[in-house]
Amino acid sequence: MKLSTAIRKGSKGKTQGFGRHWDPKTGAVCALGAARIGAGQGPCYLLDPDSPSIYQIFPDAWTQIETEDGNERIISLIGHFNDTLRWSFGEIADWLDYYGY
Repeated sequence: MKLSTAIRKGSKGKTQGFGRHWDPKTGAVCALGAARIGAGQGPCYLLDPDSPSIYQIFPDAWTQIETEDGNERIISLIGHFNDTLRWSFGEIADWLDYYGY
């Protein structure tokens, strides 16, 4: 499953959160938490230490792509888009689609 697809699937009905994969008080998830849910996992590996990491579920997340500031890992960019720029789940998924992820 592509990261973009997993984010779209896992974010349905979820409030977007910032700064962590999942907020146990509100149930909000960030884009990476939504991706885990979309892939059939819990929003945070800490809930189930035997569950696969985001890198095991989405090996492409470790891929580096060229940006204006140099090469960045996709997973770092997703975190930046979610937490710093406050892009919506859909905007992040659209960006990933553009690059084939």
